[in-house]
Amino acid sequence: MAQKRESSSYKLHMQDNRSLSLWEKLGVPVALGKALVNLVYAFLFGWLKPKEKRSTKYYRHVAFTAMRTLLVNTTARQQHFLAEPTDDAYLKSAKKNGFEPQTLYLKDGTAAHWIGDPKASRLIVNFHGGGYVFPAAPEMFTYMYTLLTHLNSSSSQKASCLFLSYDLAPSSPYPRQLTQAAHLLSHILTTLRISPSNILLTGDSAGANLVTALLSHITHPHPSPSIPRINLHGEKLLGALLISPWIQFTFTHASIKKNEYKDCVSPPAASMWSTAFLASPHPHTSNSDYYNQPSTAPPSFFTGWPVSNLLIVGGEEEVLIDSITEFAEKLKEGLKGGTEVEFFVAKGEYHDQMNLDPQIGYAEGCQQGEMIWSWTAERFAV
Repeated sequence: MAQKRESSSYKLHMQDNRSLSLWEKLGVPVALGKALVNLVYAFLFGWLKPKEKRSTKYYRHVAFTAMRTLLVNTTARQQHFLAEPTDDAYLKSAKKNGFEPQTLYLKDGTAAHWIGDPKASRLIVNFHGGGYVFPAAPEMFTYMYTLLTHLNSSSSQKASCLFLSYDLAPSSPYPRQLTQAAHLLSHILTTLRISPSNILLTGDSAGANLVTALLSHITHPHPSPSIPRINLHGEKLLGALLISPWIQFTFTHASIKKNEYKDCVSPPAASMWSTAFLASPHPHTSNSDYYNQPSTAPPSFFTGWPVSNLLIVGGEEEVLIDSITEFAEKLKEGLKGGTEVEFFVAKGEYHDQMNLDPQIGYAEGCQQGEMIWSWTAERFAV
């Protein structure tokens, strides 16, 4: 039997797990215990909390209380230990949904997983969220599989997806993920020979951060020699989708306080993730730039982004929604006349809801998901 080929992200994930100290391992059950205690407390007494200080759905309030507790009581390395590698999540989703797993490997060991027929004329390139620290969950692959099934049922031109399995922080800090994304897009353009006009970039949370970094790199090549330059030869990408984009690493907006008990994201955890990603202490005065923290860039920095259509979606109950709203306005100004920009905020919904709801056992659809489906189907129908 042929030996399974391991991607760079898988190898680093397993190396991190093996290097975990006994003290770090002992901290995991302690954190899980704290999360369980808070989950029970929220279930029993959450109804006493004012409605404006908890999620719209009681089930989510209970789940998010436990989630936030776990995130603030574990390190990035411990979170790796608790989560299966992205590559394993892909295989689990493929088995559940009945599609044949196929993986593309780049020269440096980077993997991108196929969902759908690799010979399809249209391609979605997806970058997953998780603060650059968490691997992709099986539900993220399933969401993309479901989206493709929907698209392909209503269009004569079939679409597939390449789902990047990027290396995780802190063992692989910035700009490693941008390097991998640029190499993947370059391979798609030059080796797979897919036209830019048939490519849609998507990303949720940190993945949306990576989409913005890649588009900015195409327009203004990043100074790092590890990141290949990308020439679209005057063409534009079909579109870009930013789902709950994590584009600012500071916590000064009113929505941080307003939604702190409504959302799954915990500002202390997000601060830990950005510290791991940038390999610098918060507030990251040394390593921050327009690529990794695009909210700090002027509108003119985004002028010329090579993309025909752009959709930004977010939830009203996100702690990040104020920063997302400001960023959407900045993009509209910078891309005026060159890109069709749409911004949608879903009432009563939270951060990256369509990807996270299934992970907490909540199967009901959401407005963000419906908007993404209709917008993507419209783009692919052209």
